Amino acid sequence: MADTRVTEDRSGRRGGLLAAPSTRLGWWAGWLAVVFIVAAVLTLSPLTMRLGFRLPGGIVVLVGLAGGALALVALTRYRDRSWFVWLGAVAGLLMFLVAAADFLAAVV
Repeated sequence: MADTRVTEDRSGRRGGLLAAPSTRLGWWAGWLAVVFIVAAVLTLSPLTMRLGFRLPGGIVVLVGLAGGALALVALTRYRDRSWFVWLGAVAGLLMFLVAAADFLAAVV
């Protein structure tokens, strides 16, 4: 299993919101959120649309959902509360809402 040790500072406290993620899972969630943001910007940019470069939408959605799922585990199970993990949670929530709206639009 992956190394999920929690790092603590000298006072024995875990990092807060402004600290770096304290678990590998938190780092993965944050970097997947960064990849999601870059992929979404590249996909929606007028320049890339003009050039005909588009990433498949399913890949962008899956990266956002994966980052959100990892962030949810890092937040709840490992209590990693850094801003980088919260970025992953926001990306995952956004993609969940987009996927739910797309599903509801197809049903109705």
